[in-house]
Amino acid sequence: LLRLKPMVLAYSMETKLQPNIKFLHDLGIEHVRLG
Repeated sequence: LLRLKPMVLAYSMETKLQPNIKFLHDLGIEHVRLG
C-alpha cells in the first residue's frame, strides 16, 4: 500500500491520460479501503 500511491502518481504523471488517471485514482482509493 505504501508503495502503491507513489507508483500511481508517477504513472499518472507519465501518461497524462485522464481515463487512466481516474482509474488509478479509484484503484488507489479501493486499496486504501481494503487496507
